[in-house]
Amino acid sequence: MQVSVCLRAVIWLALVGTLTTACDVSVKDGNVSIDLVTGKAVDDSTRTYTIAPNGMIEIENRNGSIEVTSSEAPQLEVVISRQAEARSDEAAQALLKQIEILEEREPARVRLTTKAPSDGSIRVNYTVRAPRSLSTVLKTENGRVVVDGMAGSVRATGSNGPIDGKGLTGAVQASTINGPVRVELALVGGEISLATINGPVRLVIPTTAKAELSARSLNGRIATSGLTFENLDQ
Repeated sequence: MQVSVCLRAVIWLALVGTLTTACDVSVKDGNVSIDLVTGKAVDDSTRTYTIAPNGMIEIENRNGSIEVTSSEAPQLEVVISRQAEARSDEAAQALLKQIEILEEREPARVRLTTKAPSDGSIRVNYTVRAPRSLSTVLKTENGRVVVDGMAGSVRATGSNGPIDGKGLTGAVQASTINGPVRVELALVGGEISLATINGPVRLVIPTTAKAELSARSLNGRIATSGLTFENLDQ
């Protein structure tokens, strides 16, 4: 059995019209141009690394998701999907070639960084299978971050998109600006810090856990279920 804590902040929801054809809007020198996007280019690749059991995987992304799942295999596997959209397939291919994945490798550390033009419709998705004991440092500006089953420490940062953790047993630090933060712990193995500005925060912990809990909300309610509290302020 597990218990949960739910913090709900301000949520903004906007519904706009749906277009059957995507478009690219650009602003330059005060002029606005709208181009129909009909071309697409995709490139998938897999990288495999030998890394120390107590090592760390770091990923810094701009547009796209990062998903990390624990694995019993001793090696680290990263599937990278680069995607580009433009006015034509040829233009999309040209844009795709400008997306670089910078790599830093050490015996106990692997760091991957997305380098891409600031303009254009570009997306890079990372799908990672990692040894369970690794620590993770993950950052994306526009996209989802998911961490499943990891025992090492987790630090996840986003700007626009949700952060989800499941079956975690180490320390967790997760924050985003626009989106929910949802974390389920298999056990409380370290300090847990969860934050968002626009969106709900949900923490699920085992009923046997003994921990000090501090919750704060600027705009919204704080709800708990199945928890027994001891007031430490008295």
